[in-house]
Amino acid sequence: MKRFIPIILTCVLISCAGEKEAIEPTPILKISSDNPCAGMDSIIGKSGGKIYYSNVRIESINTRRGDLPKNDPLYTDEFAEGDVLIAKLALDKHSDNDYYVSFTEGPSFDLAYEFFSKDKQYIDNVPGEILMIPGDGYIYAAGHNNNTFLQRSKYRLTDGEFHAIKQPYHYVGLKTRTLMQIRLFSDVDQTEELAVLPVNSDIEVLLAKDGDGISTELLYLVKTPFGIIGWTKIKAGQYKAEEVDGIFF
Repeated sequence: MKRFIPIILTCVLISCAGEKEAIEPTPILKISSDNPCAGMDSIIGKSGGKIYYSNVRIESINTRRGDLPKNDPLYTDEFAEGDVLIAKLALDKHSDNDYYVSFTEGPSFDLAYEFFSKDKQYIDNVPGEILMIPGDGYIYAAGHNNNTFLQRSKYRLTDGEFHAIKQPYHYVGLKTRTLMQIRLFSDVDQTEELAVLPVNSDIEVLLAKDGDGISTELLYLVKTPFGIIGWTKIKAGQYKAEEVDGIFF
């Protein structure tokens, strides 16, 4: 759905002659230079998606599914024709299993990576804008889509499904400002008020506590410029921020 940075939606354009024009790549999410992907090799999808990898077998394909041979099981001429089959790869350097990975924007910009078996049968998907595959059997994903901030997650493929490894909190690391007055509390139950921050206060959102399912109002740990840290609930606006700049669904 929504992302941390502005995105231009891509689509397939049909010329008068009936030929498909080139698709402009979706801008790739940028994360800080000290991120764990630094120094890893990567493949950028033709119309979106980026996979960082290390110590694994990988074969770059980078072909739109609509451009695959029509007898290929992954070929499609319907809604997924613009999805990019990025690569065939292993998740674990000690395993003989290979998977096909396709990047999709989904019907409503729900960015995700779809995984297919060696015989090209659909397995499951991992939501996100970028993937990191270090070769230990785990998948790391980052993205601001179907959530309220740039979320980083870790997954393991078990029994034909990707399961997110539970984290006590999610790192946010967003230096931003308040769009309305917010109150900080010293406890997660928000019973002991710590500070009141007026509109346009500089803050850093450090962590987010998981809600139930997809929630537009989460509990966040916030730091003031002086270094005071407290909990507050921030409501994420639909399409744009309401209470804190950069927190939106």
